[in-house]
Amino acid sequence: MDRKMCVLIVEDDLSSRMLIGQTLQRAGFEIVEAVDGAAALVLLQSRRFDFVILDLLLPRVKGVDIIRAIFADETLAKMPLLVFSAHEDLDGLQLRPQDRFLLKPASPRVISEIAQAFLSDLSASC
Repeated sequence: MDRKMCVLIVEDDLSSRMLIGQTLQRAGFEIVEAVDGAAALVLLQSRRFDFVILDLLLPRVKGVDIIRAIFADETLAKMPLLVFSAHEDLDGLQLRPQDRFLLKPASPRVISEIAQAFLSDLSASC
């Protein structure tokens, strides 16, 4: 049974969110968007995602706090993250082997390649 992989994009910048979303939709992913950290936390508790693309500098709840919440939640802890940010400060956090960090700006091709690489380890569904 084929299904679309579901991705949560957490990005407050509209142009970045649109670029990522359009790139992944063309690659066959289902996209859900959050424009701030608080909305992302609500979505993470109410839906299942195959992976998350996360900016660090977000309104309301910072990206590093979202990462901490994901790491601390047993149901979310195995979900891969693509941290996509113009800033490298993870506030002392260490990403896990399944996670990736990508500095902005990045080409749609690179984003798509990372998303495709996540596919082999995914088991959640929307």
